[in-house]
Amino acid sequence: MTDFRTDATETRIQELEQRVETLTDALRTVLDGLADDPPRDVRDSPAARGARLAREVLLAGGS
Repeated sequence: MTDFRTDATETRIQELEQRVETLTDALRTVLDGLADDPPRDVRDSPAARGARLAREVLLAGGS
């Protein structure tokens, strides 16, 4: 079977693989940060509310 990939195609594939790896690492870092239950006693903190909501959405999507 003949391989029709050019050097440009191989380079593009390698670039895309590197991007996927970078995005995977970034997502893993975000998920690690959401692993702990964000505090509920900070009513006026939009960041805490957003973290709780993001965690709930991620947990609901994983089941």
